[in-house]
Amino acid sequence: MLAHSDSSSNGASIPSGSNGIGIDGVHHGTNGFKDTNGTNGTNGTHHAHTHTDQDAARSGAPIPIAIVSMACRFGGDVHSPSKLWDLCAAVKDSLCPIPEQRFDAQSLYHQDKNRIGRCHVVGGYFMSQDISVFDAGFFNLAANVATITC
Repeated sequence: MLAHSDSSSNGASIPSGSNGIGIDGVHHGTNGFKDTNGTNGTNGTHHAHTHTDQDAARSGAPIPIAIVSMACRFGGDVHSPSKLWDLCAAVKDSLCPIPEQRFDAQSLYHQDKNRIGRCHVVGGYFMSQDISVFDAGFFNLAANVATITC
């Protein structure tokens, strides 16, 4: 269960279930937003029910939460939280050459960084995963924009 502050009252926290429906029965959406990242903000289905302990919710005491899952994708072949930790612990830089399947960096490179239409870099931080399986629509991106961005 999560809680948010109601600015119209005395600042007390108003609990809401993890499915985005507050104890008042109103769907507030995830963080108050809807139509974000292609979702409706419910984090599940409308028929899902989340039990709310009314006394605990009204007490104002912090309610512990557990993060049971997460995903991450970064350059340097980082595709899990443990890989991210390993990268940070090793104080390692994940800079790599621009992958050939992205674009021909060598033909676009020019040593003059002010040269119009040319690229002054030969490396970056690129994910090792196949970008063709990236779900651009989920992030409200056009496929061609996602190809350039990823």
